[in-house]
Amino acid sequence: MGLHDLQVQTIWRTAAEQCEIVWAQFISYRVRLWVNNRLLLEEVVADFEAGVQRAWELRTEWPTLVGE
Repeated sequence: MGLHDLQVQTIWRTAAEQCEIVWAQFISYRVRLWVNNRLLLEEVVADFEAGVQRAWELRTEWPTLVGE
């Protein structure tokens, strides 16, 4: 699989944060949370819709995830 097969969709973004869904054919959907250009979290989700839902949950959850 080449990099051209990889799909990335940004769900939300602020000046310091970005949450995206990454997928490719035959590869699972993954939600990635970036803060200050560092990958803080990557979770596998069932499909695109579940990824969007999880991305919006992370919008409010991520500060507590960092504190754990």
